[in-house]
Amino acid sequence: MSTANPPNSEEPTPREDPALEALRGLLRERGVSEAEIERADEDGTLDLVAVDRLLAPESPALSLDDIAERSDVDQELRARMWRTMGLPEPESDAKLFSETDVMMNQVVQQLLGADNATQGRLLQIVRVLGSSMARIAEAQVGAIEAARDQRQQMLEDGVEDIPTFDTGLLLEAMPAVMDYTWRLHLRAAARRRQALRSSGITDELTVGFVDLVDFTRLSEGMDDDDLVQLVDTFEADAFDAVTRAGGQVVKTIGDAVMFSIRDTPAAANLTIELVNHFAAADHVTELRAGLATGPVIEKEGDLFGPTVNLASRLTGVAYPSAVVISESMAKELEHDESFVVSKIPAQTLKGIGRRVTYRIRHAADERPEGEDELARRRRRRERRRARNG
Repeated sequence: MSTANPPNSEEPTPREDPALEALRGLLRERGVSEAEIERADEDGTLDLVAVDRLLAPESPALSLDDIAERSDVDQELRARMWRTMGLPEPESDAKLFSETDVMMNQVVQQLLGADNATQGRLLQIVRVLGSSMARIAEAQVGAIEAARDQRQQMLEDGVEDIPTFDTGLLLEAMPAVMDYTWRLHLRAAARRRQALRSSGITDELTVGFVDLVDFTRLSEGMDDDDLVQLVDTFEADAFDAVTRAGGQVVKTIGDAVMFSIRDTPAAANLTIELVNHFAAADHVTELRAGLATGPVIEKEGDLFGPTVNLASRLTGVAYPSAVVISESMAKELEHDESFVVSKIPAQTLKGIGRRVTYRIRHAADERPEGEDELARRRRRRERRRARNG
């Protein structure tokens, strides 16, 4: 028996994301044609077109050739600046720029027209700025796309109250937020340097690396959303732990976080707490960490040198949920009753050689020999069984 719909029946009209009409209005105000808006609607990229158009103070009508004619700008220097920012250079006749770009090129020319030493320092700052801004931009676009996909899924699921995500407001507010954040960080950096100079403290730091165990295997078997959630949780926990202890996150490197701190006991304490906290949360994997104390080289917001290399290699030999430290750090903490430092048989560290290393734990967490390792293995077996159903 046929159950086809009657000839006059109509499919229900799909609900539309209420945020889209607001975006269309903003784009019309900026002079975007109806044809372009319709194409973006069809492609599902309306919010991304909004990002491109709302951030341009004026409609693009100039090319690099036009900018060269309108301002006395050294084109070789301009191209070098563009590359230093990490941006692919467009075709010289592509109409992608406005009068604002002419003005900024003139400002850059004045700054770069100084002596070679000043020019080198400026390009160094621009290199760091370009790298940092690229990450910020990718994060913002990712947040906009994730919000769009979430709203679309909720519409398809029939959810009545769809949360709004004002792309226009986000784009308008972010310059002020970034300026405010930059000022706070610049002041904090100046205060740190001031304190170091007035106290006579050397450039020795404790450098730490914390990473997700078996991340490569996990990335091949986990759902993309679950993998992103795992990394987000790890990074959020790490940033919170390091900042709360008075340290700095230097950078994130895929599945690892690198940080530095001047207080050695605080470094050990925050790392142990972070590793233990992650294990207690019963994620699909665990953390491991390596710490080393010594002189470092600071350049462009990053750290280099043997101390950094050692901390990285120590992470690679740490067991899951373990924190491994260098010999110099172990000597500094061996009389601190807050910790238990145990010697590990000498190991060959890649690019460094054979070294004696140490595991560190909170004294309050100390258990009979072998018990914590057995417990760790038991937890991992249980997790594997749970994942395999």
